[in-house]
Amino acid sequence: QQQQQQQQQQDEGDSQLAMENQRLKKEIEALKSRPPNTPEDRVRRENEVLHAQLQELEGADRTRVQLSMDIVKLKAEIDKLRQGANFGANDLQQQLKEFTMQTQVELETEIASLESRCAMAEEQLNSTNRYWAQASLAYQKEIMRLRTVVGRYDPDSLNGDLNSAMGLAGLPSH
Repeated sequence: QQQQQQQQQQDEGDSQLAMENQRLKKEIEALKSRPPNTPEDRVRRENEVLHAQLQELEGADRTRVQLSMDIVKLKAEIDKLRQGANFGANDLQQQLKEFTMQTQVELETEIASLESRCAMAEEQLNSTNRYWAQASLAYQKEIMRLRTVVGRYDPDSLNGDLNSAMGLAGLPSH
């Protein structure tokens, strides 16, 4: 009977451990699903936004080409109407002039907006590049400092295998 009680206690302990294991797995998965929030990840996300903006600006160039093609088509249509219908030459020229002026104003406004956005995107990209340069230099200095510290205590470990490096870092070796 005592053996049965011990077995029952062990089964309850195993059950509790299994439940704790499941809870910890769920917690780990939840942590994995959250996006990292380090400065490097923020810079990466900002860099992706900048690249998307640049692609959008390139797409605007295609829009400008499309508008130019529309102008050419409309001019051809006006020429056909001029030949086929009895429109007054002055009316046709006035309509063409109004359309051309309106299109030109729209294009100039769009160009000014795109140039401004492009300048902002370039400045953000330059800022990101400066940050990366500074951050990588700081990391390189820290790596060199840590190598010096490790070298003082155990110079052979700098050229050692992965297990000894992991041991120095306090990590379990595999």
